[in-house]
Amino acid sequence: MTTGGTVVRSSVTHAQQPSKGQRWVDDPRLVRHLPTFLAVLVFLGCFVRIRQRWFIQGMSGFGYDTWVVQSTIDGTAIAPNQYRPLMPWVDHLVSMGTGLPLPTAILGADFALLVVTVVLLYRLSCQLGAPALLLAAAGSWAYWVAKLDHWHPEVMLLTVIVAAATTCLLNERPNAAALFALGVLACGARTDYAAGLGLVLIAVGVHRRRRPLMLVGLGVGGSAVVSTVLLAQVFYPQAAYRTAVVQLPFNLTSGSWAMVLLFYGALLVTPVLLAARRRGLPPMSFALAWFSLQFAATFVVGRVEESRIFMPFAPVLAVAAVMAWRELQSGQPPGPSSSAHLMPAHAGEGLEPIARPRGDDGRSLQPVTGAVPAGATVVLHRETG
Repeated sequence: MTTGGTVVRSSVTHAQQPSKGQRWVDDPRLVRHLPTFLAVLVFLGCFVRIRQRWFIQGMSGFGYDTWVVQSTIDGTAIAPNQYRPLMPWVDHLVSMGTGLPLPTAILGADFALLVVTVVLLYRLSCQLGAPALLLAAAGSWAYWVAKLDHWHPEVMLLTVIVAAATTCLLNERPNAAALFALGVLACGARTDYAAGLGLVLIAVGVHRRRRPLMLVGLGVGGSAVVSTVLLAQVFYPQAAYRTAVVQLPFNLTSGSWAMVLLFYGALLVTPVLLAARRRGLPPMSFALAWFSLQFAATFVVGRVEESRIFMPFAPVLAVAAVMAWRELQSGQPPGPSSSAHLMPAHAGEGLEPIARPRGDDGRSLQPVTGAVPAGATVVLHRETG
């Protein structure tokens, strides 16, 4: 353009467009879902590790799980393996129905339960407002797979039960029928887990003043007692323990339990500190109470050095520990459901709807549509008053 003999050059500077690779790296969806992808990979790695150690010929643990399942089906297993018949019978029926070898059927059932576990833990993490918590659950699970002494067919089922019960109890009005079904399943896997769940449900019912929860807790606890008597005295009276039933002297004199206590103790530190700050219950206190009951019972009638006993609690305890740590750091609950047992059933109840913002002419502002140029800044204003 020419003005008075002077040539004026005008130029428009456009913001630099990011490259395709940069857009991929900066994609918020990738950042949001990356911890979930990593957690799934960790869980799959744990499954591969279990397969390599206990299901590949020549490895130190080869044949152990198959022996546990087959001896339980034959009624010749030692106590307490004989008193945990649910998963051995499931594995046996899968093998008979599909024609697969028993080790393959065991692995298939475990993998299916692992998928259910990951889905439940992901739902739990989303319910707590932080899907990345799934990575903490996977990390704790990987630690115990590396330290595992033996692999038993009921471990994955119990992990599913703990994750499902925890997810249910995060709701103000949990599904009583689902919790009772979980308790019955636990009776077929480990009656001590079922008894602990029953006590926890009674305590939660009293705390929330929910009579159905108290009744379910009584039902689950009663089922655990009846199942123990039937399994030990009626169905499998021939099963015998190789060691004394009461292991309290061993646990008091042996230092082998220190590894278990140190790891799980570390997971309990932040919830305990948060409870002291709140002067009340920390997030997911019911899961912490359930683990504490199981640990106390095992300390008396089991060996706490057997890490597989507590493996089903590891993912949930890791989630609870991270939740408590985040709240300690920020001073505020990290997610909308971190104290779900104190929240109404519907978080939106009693809230007034937010009016659509209006412009200076009184007309409603329309949402911005279409592509926004790179480098542009969009400022949203909202009137108050």
